[in-house]
Amino acid sequence: MNLSELPNEIIIDVLVNAGTASIRSCARTNRTFRDIVLQSIELQYLLALERTGMNDNPKCKRPIHERLELLTRREEAWATFKYNFRTTIAVPQQSSGLYDVSCGSLFLAFREGLQDKALGIQYVRLPSMQNEQPAWRSVKIGMRILEFVTSVREHDLIVLVVSAPDIINPSTSNIDVIFIRYSTGEYHNIPKNHTLHICSIKEDHESPGVALGIAGENMIIAFDFKDLQDTHDNNLFVFKWKVGTQILPVLSTQDIDPEFYR
Repeated sequence: MNLSELPNEIIIDVLVNAGTASIRSCARTNRTFRDIVLQSIELQYLLALERTGMNDNPKCKRPIHERLELLTRREEAWATFKYNFRTTIAVPQQSSGLYDVSCGSLFLAFREGLQDKALGIQYVRLPSMQNEQPAWRSVKIGMRILEFVTSVREHDLIVLVVSAPDIINPSTSNIDVIFIRYSTGEYHNIPKNHTLHICSIKEDHESPGVALGIAGENMIIAFDFKDLQDTHDNNLFVFKWKVGTQILPVLSTQDIDPEFYR
């Protein structure tokens, strides 16, 4: 028995596990295999994922044919710049200017009253259907948020760099990192400590510019002390964020973009 004599279901199952390169090669073999590939929704979905640079979401409960249809419509919309709908979302609290858009969610740091500093973060899953009602989640930190970054898909994680006066020495500000679970808004339970101390600065200094990055288990934080630039280099910290271990001594750098160090 050769491969072409096997039931189509078995051939499709073999190709699903063989990968997209094998699917394309098989489709070029003869008309029988070409028709199997063209008529299989599962194989077409895998090819569409590769073609569009997308990854399958294992948590998606939609059947394969619906996922393929949504993916096809998405690519058509990008090709023609035509969107299915337009909506306006009310923002519960005034944004401080810090924001991020990641994994289909919008994140906004918010301020309270007349204060100009961010004291919390609010976020919402952006609607993907016309009548979908988005629900905001708000997390009040109570400390000044200097920067934040998200790693939703990989770690269900929001990381915030915060600053607050030291309790014992109010003339000094402590700069810490706080780990929040995206799905609950509570402290994340993966890190050994949900708050990690980074460094301290004099209260009379300007708040530093911050660049923050998460890559796997590594966390990189770079500070730009603008009012100290004549006498100090920027400081770069590298941590294993899950265990709270600093894996390199503090580095001096002229570039605070953490993407450079990935």
